[in-house]
Amino acid sequence: MLGAAGAGAGLATCSLLGPVAWADPDGSGRQSPIDIRTDRAVRSPAAPPLVVDYPRSVALDLAYVNKDGEDGCGERTEDETVQAGGFSERAVVRRGGETWRLVQTHFHISSEHRVDGRAFPMEQHFVHERTTDGALLVIGVFLLPGGHGPQDRLLRRLPEECDEPLRLRGFDLSRMLPGSLASWTYRGSLTTPPHTQGVTWHVMREPRRVEQATIDRFRRLFVEGDSRAPQPRNGRSIRLVRGRRAARDDG
Repeated sequence: MLGAAGAGAGLATCSLLGPVAWADPDGSGRQSPIDIRTDRAVRSPAAPPLVVDYPRSVALDLAYVNKDGEDGCGERTEDETVQAGGFSERAVVRRGGETWRLVQTHFHISSEHRVDGRAFPMEQHFVHERTTDGALLVIGVFLLPGGHGPQDRLLRRLPEECDEPLRLRGFDLSRMLPGSLASWTYRGSLTTPPHTQGVTWHVMREPRRVEQATIDRFRRLFVEGDSRAPQPRNGRSIRLVRGRRAARDDG
């Protein structure tokens, strides 16, 4: 998972976003991603639902996140990705009376999280910052071939490393998530250095369908992938919670 603060091209990288927590690079604590074992997930129907309030038409910037340094444009690593940002403050999620603002969304191939040992072709992360203190909440969505979604338009033209950002207008954020917003939630970390902990994860139970061509196009950009391997769960609880979309009046 990448996140938000000053990578080249004016977008953010998640290692600098949020309050100071702690890094745990040896995997001995609450690291992400994990393999979600569905038989161990606790259903929590009484927990506050995750309410997603994304607009149907936004402008955004799509950029390649380069981690090679100022003079490097050729090395592809798992810490790099393609990322969209510059969203309106209207793009938020709410839970239990608290609000998180969407900062950016980015992609990994193959998926970082697993479900009962299964990996998915891609995983999309929506990185949010709590409005009161900057704490992070990340929504993870698995992407499968066999359909069409806004991701296909977003990734139709991929910026190369060190390219200028691409500007897209009239983009429908609300349709990027699956139909059901039920999710597995747990406490984890960033998935890129410095692997800062204290991140609230919501991994959507239902995947989003996209075109096979979109997956193939992203794979050509990241031939060796850009995902971190699953980390030990270390006794952490995983809850299955409800989710819903907020009613909107923006059409």
